[in-house]
Amino acid sequence: MTSLRRRIAICLAAVAVAGGLVLAGGTPAAAGTVTQRWLCGSITGGTSYGNFHVTITAPATATVGQTATVTAAVTAGVIRASLVINLGGVGSGTITATGLTNPDILPGTPWRVAGGRAQITFTRAGDVTFRTSHLDGGGTWGCGAAADPQPIVAVTRVS
Repeated sequence: MTSLRRRIAICLAAVAVAGGLVLAGGTPAAAGTVTQRWLCGSITGGTSYGNFHVTITAPATATVGQTATVTAAVTAGVIRASLVINLGGVGSGTITATGLTNPDILPGTPWRVAGGRAQITFTRAGDVTFRTSHLDGGGTWGCGAAADPQPIVAVTRVS
């Protein structure tokens, strides 16, 4: 039974992280929410699939050289996590929103982790896309995409 509870906690944790990525900076925000199917596992060997709601809010527009702060929150039942975000379009590489922790949870509401932050500097003109890569529980557990490609969650137009 402990293994089942651990798997459920891992899946809930990943859902919490997916619940709210926020990119701040620049002009008014363009937000997107997607549901992603991730496979979660722990160092104890248990794995399970879960659907996670990921929201990323990015500046709708930015200029080359501008830096924005990314904050993250996901509906999940974990204490701490980081969310890795893949950049696409004219952006490349990844950014990691670290420091996700549990805020106060009201009765009857899903567990979530929030407060993760990452920086991105826009280096080229064009559209920068944001897709989640995986949720990292500090090396003891993690969740990753069950299928590729992951959907685009947000887009920033850089000029």
